Amino acid sequence: MKIVSVPATMSLSVMTGMISDFGMFAHILLLDWNCAVAGVVNEATWDTLVLKSDIPVLVDFWAPWCGPCRMIAPLIDELASLYVGQVRCLKLNTDESAGIATKYGIRSIPTVMIFNRGEKKETVIGAVGKSTLKTALEKYIGW
Repeated sequence: MKIVSVPATMSLSVMTGMISDFGMFAHILLLDWNCAVAGVVNEATWDTLVLKSDIPVLVDFWAPWCGPCRMIAPLIDELASLYVGQVRCLKLNTDESAGIATKYGIRSIPTVMIFNRGEKKETVIGAVGKSTLKTALEKYIGW
């Protein structure tokens, strides 16, 4: 197995040509497909993305002015990448979707809620570590 360093600014088509020369095309694409970041949910997409999801959903309730929210944002993206295909990780801006935040009693941010089969199952309040979020989430994977 060869390890190839590719500049982040290189286009996918250029990367494809380079990678096929090394016979590693499938491995690189697999790694690329497994890289994920949390998506965005709002009042218009809430029902479809959260309540009607066939996999567990982690929702990060946040706001751009919230320092602790910005601290855990990379953790949410890491979880999205770690559990790609098993969990949907989403971020809801409470300033833009205040109705959803009010409906679920969000009084402090960041708040992370886990939904499974359309029901709220767990709530984690505050800037917590990755292990806390993983422990809460793993209860609902594979239901």
